[in-house]
Amino acid sequence: MGTKASFKAAQRFIKSELDRLQNPPNCAAAKTLVCAINDEWQLGEMVHQLVYCMIVAWKYNRTMIIQQDAAHWRYQSKIVSDNRF
Repeated sequence: MGTKASFKAAQRFIKSELDRLQNPPNCAAAKTLVCAINDEWQLGEMVHQLVYCMIVAWKYNRTMIIQQDAAHWRYQSKIVSDNRF
């Protein structure tokens, strides 16, 4: 299998895993991982924490829940308020 085909296979696998974990058939029974985001963090720290939480959720077969409402993140406030999000 070539590099491009390997990349596409990995891409499909990751997308299917994220879809499976983030869209459980029974939300009430799904095991979850709550990921808290701190408003004091810089953008890089927030992205790092979200990716880390996503990896941990995948490792432990949990649905990831972000504790804070995205509309209150200082880096997204303009996007959300402009209805471009």
